[in-house]
Amino acid sequence: IKSTLVDYQALRRDPSDLKLYLAQLCHLDPGLSASEALATMINAYNAVMLAMVVHFNPVSSVREIDNVWMYKFGTVNGSKVSLDDIEHGVIRDRGNGGLAAEFGARGRIHAGVNCASLSCPDLPFE
Repeated sequence: IKSTLVDYQALRRDPSDLKLYLAQLCHLDPGLSASEALATMINAYNAVMLAMVVHFNPVSSVREIDNVWMYKFGTVNGSKVSLDDIEHGVIRDRGNGGLAAEFGARGRIHAGVNCASLSCPDLPFE
């Protein structure tokens, strides 16, 4: 049986891959297709959430992190961003539908972002 739970203790012991990925998000290729950009932003959201859990070490819920959704903890394309910025400003873009609409996934995007809670969708084994 494979588990879909994140091994946060192992990630805290060796966060080098996560840090490398987060560093790559600082400078993205402007020529990404809609599907590539959407996948990148979903992965960015999930990586920033993982980094926040590793950094702040909440005991029972990510809501123990002050302002967890609005805290500008990550950097994407040179701009400090919050989880809210990524999900609602880029992926869903409240006014225009964002990358989700461009890709044809409007209304289904929440299944791709993970809030590091047992009640959230599982992350795939990739």
